[in-house]
Amino acid sequence: EPVAFRIGERLPNTLMLAGAALGVSLLLGIPMGVIQALRRGGPLDHALSLLSAVGLAVPVFWLGIVLILVFAVSLHVLPSAGIASVGDDSFGDRLAHLVLPAAALASTILPTVVRFMRSAMLEVLHEDYVRTATSKGLAPRVVVTRHALRNALIPVVSAVGALVPRLLGGTVVTEAVFGWPGMGRLALEAASGRDYPLVTGITVIVAMIAVATSVLVDLAYTRLDPRVRLG
Repeated sequence: EPVAFRIGERLPNTLMLAGAALGVSLLLGIPMGVIQALRRGGPLDHALSLLSAVGLAVPVFWLGIVLILVFAVSLHVLPSAGIASVGDDSFGDRLAHLVLPAAALASTILPTVVRFMRSAMLEVLHEDYVRTATSKGLAPRVVVTRHALRNALIPVVSAVGALVPRLLGGTVVTEAVFGWPGMGRLALEAASGRDYPLVTGITVIVAMIAVATSVLVDLAYTRLDPRVRLG
């Protein structure tokens, strides 16, 4: 079979898994980083920092096995492997199969997103324009969301662009643990079988995704920073 055909079968599944993990990381990481910056030095800040450190230290394959044992084996609330149940290809069934692998994969980049968001937010909160907005009598929520958050997102966007290759690399282990039929598992099978053309094809696709991500990051700058314009 042609390499493009083999990759084309698995690539959408990997993009779905990686996209879900990235979405979870941003939806959780940005608010967590903002809360840490606003509660700097408090118990909540220390608790979230400890949680981020644990997330960086825990291997994704170990976390995946623990999630399977808890939610699939013990609680029987989520499926343990695969992309869909036999005879059931509904959206709800696919979503249930996506929860555990997406959560495990998100753990590879979520702590980094939280740390970058906290650091950027702390730096922005001490800027003159934030103090000016506060002195004008604006509500704290408005100062944070309209003035501080938008500028703090600029370094976070850069970090996310650099984290996408790590996210794609994490799909190899995640898909192997959860039996997810994606490109990462295909790469593992190709490497085990010494299928060098297939390994080369997967490497090229990952490189293209990394380049496309860099372009999207540059485009995002134009929306976050009005001083940046496309040449």
